[in-house]
Amino acid sequence: MHIGVIIVLALFFGFLFSRKSVQSSAEGEAQVFGAPLPEENYFSLRTENGVDLISFGGTDYTAVEGDLLEDGETWVWDWHGRMGEGIGFAIREGSVFPDGEIYTLRGRNDILLAFLPREGWPLTDMRIFLPPAVTLPTVRTDGFSFAEIFKIEGDFPDEEYKKIGDCADFSLLSSLAHLWQEGDPFDPPEGEYEEYRVRLYSSEMTGLYVNINVHRHISSGCFVVEKYRFSGDTLLDGSLKSLFLP
Repeated sequence: MHIGVIIVLALFFGFLFSRKSVQSSAEGEAQVFGAPLPEENYFSLRTENGVDLISFGGTDYTAVEGDLLEDGETWVWDWHGRMGEGIGFAIREGSVFPDGEIYTLRGRNDILLAFLPREGWPLTDMRIFLPPAVTLPTVRTDGFSFAEIFKIEGDFPDEEYKKIGDCADFSLLSSLAHLWQEGDPFDPPEGEYEEYRVRLYSSEMTGLYVNINVHRHISSGCFVVEKYRFSGDTLLDGSLKSLFLP
C-alpha cells in the first residue's frame, strides 16, 4: 500500500478513536462502548432506491429512515440505540476510506448501529440498521420498562451529562410517557432553566431508548416537558418531580 494512503488511514482511525473517548466522557454512563473495533473488518455501505444498506454475514441490513414532520423541514428519529460490540468499519462502494464504525445493538446481535460522521446524520446518536423481517416497536405510553435521568451541564456542543438517577417504576414511566405524547399545552415562563434529559428504554426491544427533554424554570421551580416530535410543551407536576429532585 502506498505510504500516503497508510498515513491518511492512520489519521482517520486516530480521529475515530479520539472521538469515542470524548463522546464517552461527555455523555457519561449511558454511552458505554463495546470492545475495541477490529480494524481489519470492513463492511460494504451502499445505497439502493434511496435507502442505505450494510451487508454483514451474507445479509443486507436496511437503514431505519427518519420521518419528515408536517413542516416539510424537520426530520425526527424516535428510537436511538445503545452500542454493543464493535465489529468493524463501513466503507462505501468505490470509496478508499471508511465512512464510519459498525456496532451491534446492546443486547441484540441481529441489529446493527452505525456511526457515520461523513454522512451528516445526527452525530450524537447511532443510526439503526435492521435485517429482513425485523421492525422497531411502536412508540406508546406503556412500552417502557426503565429510565435513566441526566442533568445537562454546559452548552452544546460541549455539554456534559451528569447522571442523577434511575427509575424502574412502571407507573411513573407510563405517566411521563403519557405527558410526553399527550400532555396539555403549556406556555413556559420566560427566564433561566436547568436542563434535563430522560432516556426511556423500550420494554420490547433491548438496547432501544427514546429521549425526553425536561426543563426546570429556576425562579419558579416548575418543570416543563418538551412534547413528542416537537409538538409543544406541557407541564410536569405531581410525583414525577421526584425523578429530578434529590
